Amino acid sequence: MIGFFGRPSMNGTNNGDCIGISKMNDPSSWRGVEWTSGVSDRRVKSISWASLGIADTLNISNFVKLTSIDVADNKLDKIISANTPLLKRGLFGSNQLKFSTMPTSTSFDEYSCFPQAKLEIGKKAENGSYTLMAGEYVDLSSEVTVEGQATNFTWKDEAGNTITPTKGENGRFAFNSDFIGRKLYCGLSNSKFPNGSIQTVIIAIPGSKFESKFGKEVNIAVYPNPASSILKVEIDEVIREYRIYSVSGVLMKSGTINDFKAEIKVETLTSGTYLLELTDGAKVYRSKFIKQ
Repeated sequence: MIGFFGRPSMNGTNNGDCIGISKMNDPSSWRGVEWTSGVSDRRVKSISWASLGIADTLNISNFVKLTSIDVADNKLDKIISANTPLLKRGLFGSNQLKFSTMPTSTSFDEYSCFPQAKLEIGKKAENGSYTLMAGEYVDLSSEVTVEGQATNFTWKDEAGNTITPTKGENGRFAFNSDFIGRKLYCGLSNSKFPNGSIQTVIIAIPGSKFESKFGKEVNIAVYPNPASSILKVEIDEVIREYRIYSVSGVLMKSGTINDFKAEIKVETLTSGTYLLELTDGAKVYRSKFIKQ
């Protein structure tokens, strides 16, 4: 965190390097900072730190002489700006801010907080994509209300069609197996910030649709895949039993479930590809998975 307390001082070695502070106790060495003209009580008048790679939280509280700040195009996820009575110009766009972490004021003559980086939700894969398992929650509860103003959450699929989450209450959302194979995102808007909106990253709901030998299509989620110790299964119908076969057809493991979902221990299996077979006593559903 970058923080100023009374007389100029700063925390955060990496951010100090970005800003170019060569001598902590020599304000004249602070790149991008303009000071008031006083000798015995100099204060920060303006800050120009755009595109410097500053990250985390910036605290400019009690900058009573600050009139202008430009920290656009950084990696800030929160800006604290309490008691900045002279601040008239604030440029905060292209960071990682949410509504709840943006500076707010009615006294700005020039104010810009948009666009912002997309909010990360779900689980990020090595290839940069994001996934959310069926039944898991997206937690956006911090954005439900901002300074008394309610946030609107609009979920859409990748084609832009509005959708309704299976569960949605107090900023927490979940999607059942009906959404398997679809890609979704959420747009956030709040009347406190009429000039812009925030969007989450696109998340995919992994899983597959399988047909039983009776031709009925069902939704089934098998995750994580690859699995190391626990394989989780969710399906539309109650499953009585499961069986795990090697690729050569050898039965490796079996057990009872009698539920719509289960957690199967697979830590004793050797690494490789396996066939998971689920049955309700009449119908059979199959899915491949990889054991790490």
